[in-house]
Amino acid sequence: PSSLQADMDRLSSLPGLGKAVLGNMTATTKNNLGWFMGCYIPCCVSILGILTYVRIPWMLSQVGLLGALGLLIIGETMAVTTVLSFSAIATNGRLSGGGSYFLVSRSLGPEFGGALGLSFYLAEAFGAAFSLLGLATFVQTTWLPVCGADELGNPDYSGWCLEDTDPKWVIIAISSGVLFVMMIISLAGAGLFSKFNIVFFTLQALAIIAGVVSFLRPHRFLSTNTHTGDETMTATNFPHHFADNLVPNYDSETSHVCPGGSCNFHRVFAIMFPMVTGVLEGGNLSGDLKDPSRSLPKGTLLAVLTALSTYLVLFLTIAGAFPNEILRSDLNVFRNSCLGSSGLVVLGAFAASFTAALGNLFGGARVLQAVARDNLFPILKPCAYGSRHGDEPRISVIVTFALIQCGLFIGNLDVLAPFITAVFCFSYALINLACFVLSALGTPNFRPSFRHFSSFSAFLGFALNFGVMLWLNWISGLVSVLAMLCIMLYLSYWGPTKDWGDVSQAIMFHQVRKYLLRLQTQSHAKFWRPDMLLVANNAEPMLLEFCNCAKKGGLLVLGSVVLGPFRALYRQAEILNEEWWTLIRKAGLKAFPKVTTADSLRQGVQHLVRSGGLGGLTINTLVVPLASAIDAGPTQGSRLPYMGDVVREGGDINQEVRVSALEFCALLCDTLTVEKNLLVTANYGFETLHVSGSAQWWASRSSRLPRVHIPRSKKRNIDVWLVGSLGLHPLIQADEKQQQQQMYPQFRYQPLQEDGEGSLENVACSASLNNSDCSPLSSEAELFVGAHAFMLQLGQIVQQKVAKSADGLPRRLRIIYMPDMEIEPHLAAALRQQARAEIKHVCDAGRLDVNPEDVHIFTGEELDEAVPAFHDYCRRSREAASAEAAASAAVIDAKPAFGAARGKYPRLADLPLLQRCHILNQIIASACSDTSQIFLQMPQVPDTTDTLEAEGFVRSLQVLTAGLPPIALASAAQPVAFISTEL
Repeated sequence: PSSLQADMDRLSSLPGLGKAVLGNMTATTKNNLGWFMGCYIPCCVSILGILTYVRIPWMLSQVGLLGALGLLIIGETMAVTTVLSFSAIATNGRLSGGGSYFLVSRSLGPEFGGALGLSFYLAEAFGAAFSLLGLATFVQTTWLPVCGADELGNPDYSGWCLEDTDPKWVIIAISSGVLFVMMIISLAGAGLFSKFNIVFFTLQALAIIAGVVSFLRPHRFLSTNTHTGDETMTATNFPHHFADNLVPNYDSETSHVCPGGSCNFHRVFAIMFPMVTGVLEGGNLSGDLKDPSRSLPKGTLLAVLTALSTYLVLFLTIAGAFPNEILRSDLNVFRNSCLGSSGLVVLGAFAASFTAALGNLFGGARVLQAVARDNLFPILKPCAYGSRHGDEPRISVIVTFALIQCGLFIGNLDVLAPFITAVFCFSYALINLACFVLSALGTPNFRPSFRHFSSFSAFLGFALNFGVMLWLNWISGLVSVLAMLCIMLYLSYWGPTKDWGDVSQAIMFHQVRKYLLRLQTQSHAKFWRPDMLLVANNAEPMLLEFCNCAKKGGLLVLGSVVLGPFRALYRQAEILNEEWWTLIRKAGLKAFPKVTTADSLRQGVQHLVRSGGLGGLTINTLVVPLASAIDAGPTQGSRLPYMGDVVREGGDINQEVRVSALEFCALLCDTLTVEKNLLVTANYGFETLHVSGSAQWWASRSSRLPRVHIPRSKKRNIDVWLVGSLGLHPLIQADEKQQQQQMYPQFRYQPLQEDGEGSLENVACSASLNNSDCSPLSSEAELFVGAHAFMLQLGQIVQQKVAKSADGLPRRLRIIYMPDMEIEPHLAAALRQQARAEIKHVCDAGRLDVNPEDVHIFTGEELDEAVPAFHDYCRRSREAASAEAAASAAVIDAKPAFGAARGKYPRLADLPLLQRCHILNQIIASACSDTSQIFLQMPQVPDTTDTLEAEGFVRSLQVLTAGLPPIALASAAQPVAFISTEL
């Protein structure tokens, strides 16, 4: 000892070490109870309760020996399977205080654990009140009777009695006094508690032994009818009364014991069910055990075996010793038939009630302490206190004492009895469920040292306990389950996040893996949905909100690229991934982050596109924000603000990602090459379609963005623009004769005949593999492929997701079609009529929610009058065509050239891309005054290595989107039908 003290003194002198180490060594110490004192004795005294002395004889008179054995088999099967499951989980790791609460919370999660812990604690507290009221009633009727009179006015009692006293207050006074003594014992700690248990266990054992000896030895005794007070001299005569008590013999009239009428097996089982509870009393003391993983299985199983043997002996001796009529009428036959003095049986019954209530108070306080320490309910935080020596939950004991005292003042707690029974059954069911799930899932780390269980035994225990709960009283069972569900919902939404590794994660992993393997890589067209990858280095909240709405239950991956070497930036990428998760959780997004490292943004996006998904759950749409500031020169690039700029207070990740126009175009071409759909977005940042969480959180909590209110858009329209020849690139190239054919709707212009008249023919030449089948609407599957179908589907999704604008008006999906054909003015009316018919057919076939008045057809005549840029273009085209025609007529005698000189409106497709985008921008701007979202087909991306060409393309996109509402430029490379007409 002296050398140890010297070593500790030297340790304490070390700077920064002595206080930390020695402080923990001298901090709270725990009790070190063994399996006998800490588990076996508490379980035995809890299982062998007061029913052993006052209800077993009566039960045998009702259900008979065979029925009693059946009841015992059912009840003990419930108890044994629960103990096996409890032992398996308890020996699978370190077990702290809280018993069944700790096991369930760490196995099934804080929601299940919190609901069970709070309910189990209340059941323990009111169970203690029940036991105390029963004990006080026993004491009052035995030693403190209240004076009364018979019908003639004569006194009922010849001896001493209480005069002018209400028995209710006598019972409350007795129970309150006993409760106060129990509180003193509980405050003293587990040491005094275990000593009292030894004393009371001895009294119970002696009382049971005395009773069994009295039952086996024939003798005469005075039996008193409990209901009428009549006394009868009778005798025990073992084993001659087996035949009398072998089969059920229920009371034919209303019973004084069975609630609600005559007795049957169901009602008798409900009364006797507490005989098989109490098996987890040792588990409540798990924090006081020296070695819980060894003590709990051994002590609990031996206690159950002891109780089972005791019940069997009592059943056989009582059934063979007494006539059925005596067992039916004398509820105190156990005490009355005892040889010598009945005081030993009285003391045993008193000890059974006292230890049951003491165990509920002592164990319930420890469950409350465990729940409070997990901080699931902040109001319980003071109850987490534990004393320095033994970690005694003294505040929890006082709180539990007050709650039990309230139950004593209520007095009649019979209405709560079914709910307490339901809570115990449900607790046992959850323990079995946790063991079954852990065993059935084959979790690698579920390797309990206790091996005497199986998934079958656990499932049997779960089914039995849950079934018996509903069978005994289905109303109280359902009410108890609903109450626990309410607590679970509270913890799910407002409870703290706990990293306990509960089994729910294992269940979800098992099911996800199972169904992911079965998910087809190419799903049917009618189940198509956008699975999006958003290149989110530019973390615009409105763009996140748009993608969250447009995915329609699909996959949304927020991809970021960290530029630089993998080994140098791996840790920073992991930090950024965690920041994304923080944003996703706080903003309420249904998305997954994915961060990669690469030498360039293009390589990073290639990695994300190819690896974004698993199995059949793969990315089919890439969303790329439009580069915002392309500078001249190959070394300059557009700035994409990095995610670290926005969500971090500082740190190493604070770089800018610059992308050149050439790399941006190559990125888009790569996406189309691997047959992924493409959305290039712009102008997201002013108003949101639907503030569901991300914009609100961003505006109020982000430390990097200004704390401004982001309004919800009041504009009603969601516009889908179908422009015939704006960079259209169908699945196959059409020949020159069919270049004027449009996909939605589809027309073929018939040239002027000799009589000078022209006509429009409505055909349905889809962009199919051979592009030669021109039969009307040959295939609905072919009708709904391509960029136009893709945009229509996205427009319909957004319109349904965001049903109303900020002012409460319904959102409208508008289809705006501009054929962009070279056509004579007098054919414009025919064109509009045919176009409306085709669009109506598309909407009907695709079940698109578009009103007829929301379909707009823009022909050259309307655009010439409304759009100055288009008017100038038409004027210059006519002047050039007239000059060409005049020159041709001067050379030879010929008719004027076919074209603008004859009054036709020219095609935008004949213009250079930049001019075409400028004119189209003005056309769209003229029609979007009440538009909140625009979908437009993207011009064909140039597959080029020419920097100037790439910069011209990006600049054209900027011109096209300038000043417009939020716009998504779409390109569909996925060879599927986006809209299905099948059932």
